Amino acid sequence: MKLRKTLLTAGTIAATATAVLAGTTTASATTDPPPPGGWDYVISAPGAILYIKKHGDIFKLCDTQANNYSAQYDVGYVEDDEWHSRDWASINGLGKCVTHRASQGGRHNLPERKLTVFVEGTFSGKRVMQDFPNDR
Repeated sequence: MKLRKTLLTAGTIAATATAVLAGTTTASATTDPPPPGGWDYVISAPGAILYIKKHGDIFKLCDTQANNYSAQYDVGYVEDDEWHSRDWASINGLGKCVTHRASQGGRHNLPERKLTVFVEGTFSGKRVMQDFPNDR
């Protein structure tokens, strides 16, 4: 009985540690649900997919190919013929995702204006570009 209780306690500690660590790592494509109301944009590129929710500036990037190349995005705007990068991310590993939100502050809180996002995920250099109004 004492051994059973010790094993149960050890299992509880391991599960708790796993849950704590899981909160500090990247999410998988299946465990990070869409925000209320769903995604405003879903942009697919070879090896990557980017989900965007304008309200809250939520960007979720997922790697969709096991190709040893990171899925990446860069969002910003052009002003006076100059690119102004505002937020970016990369993630490597089939099925792995990374999420940024305006609530994280800094570069993740995007301006309310027309923005452009570039998404890529393979060695081919093929990037997908999409403009979108970032309004509330």
